[in-house]
Amino acid sequence: MPLLGAKNLPRVRCRGASCCAARGNPPRSEPAPTAAPMLAIVIGANHRRCRSLQITTPSGGSAQFTPLRARTRHAARDREPSTYTPRRWNTGRVREPTESERPSFTPSARISGDWSAHIATTLDRTADALAELVAEQWEAPSLCEGWRVRDVAGHLVWRLGEPIGGLMRSASRTMMTERVGFDAAIAELARREAEAPTDDLIAALRRIAETKVYRRGRTGIGELTEAVVHSIDIFEAIGVPLRLSPRSTSAVAVARLKTRLGPSARAARGRTLVSTDARWRIGSGEPIEGTAAQLVAALYGRIPLPS
Repeated sequence: MPLLGAKNLPRVRCRGASCCAARGNPPRSEPAPTAAPMLAIVIGANHRRCRSLQITTPSGGSAQFTPLRARTRHAARDREPSTYTPRRWNTGRVREPTESERPSFTPSARISGDWSAHIATTLDRTADALAELVAEQWEAPSLCEGWRVRDVAGHLVWRLGEPIGGLMRSASRTMMTERVGFDAAIAELARREAEAPTDDLIAALRRIAETKVYRRGRTGIGELTEAVVHSIDIFEAIGVPLRLSPRSTSAVAVARLKTRLGPSARAARGRTLVSTDARWRIGSGEPIEGTAAQLVAALYGRIPLPS
């Protein structure tokens, strides 16, 4: 059907600001052809998301029209409120499984490589826990024989904060000046470092943790062992819980079993170490159950193996 002149065409206008205007476009008024197919094309092209259109004829009459696309899209919304339930996404956090619900895992036997993130996390959590201690707890004995909690914290600062050259020079100098062996020299250096105020020790541990994040200095399994074992020395002795990474505690346990040093490590051969809280299993044979801290402390000679 041929189109009429522009003055005689009916007008198509979007009704309501919730249609075109809601997308930043003003309600449009434009000529529409009289033919129904062409009217559908114009409406479908220019008013795809409009829900209600008003058609005005040159004679003054008007009619409301809803495009077919909009009819389909809004059909569910036009139902009765009692029967229509809007679609909602579950944006809440997933519930963390309890310790008993976590599956057990066997840690990797590969312990070489970079442990910077685990070292930093362990030191950061240790510093946070130390900040909560009172003066009497700082002076309490640790699992290291003859060492106070303060001494162990000082040893961590010295052992993980100094470069390898500084460690060797300070240890050698102390051995010569004090005329003592290596272990006694390490203990003397720990006591010297521990004379600093507790706030300074905590700040030093946090500073070391920050450097480990950027992989500065030594970040091997030896440094992770120092951080994990001495953190256990502190908090297992005073009965304060400390949350350590299962990957960190299992790697430290694997490292001790590989070296086969100490009577507890040798006694664990042919047995399965089962951590009841960290959910790792190491070895094969008769199980030995305990917390990760208890098993690590036993492997490093701090306490006997759990029966």
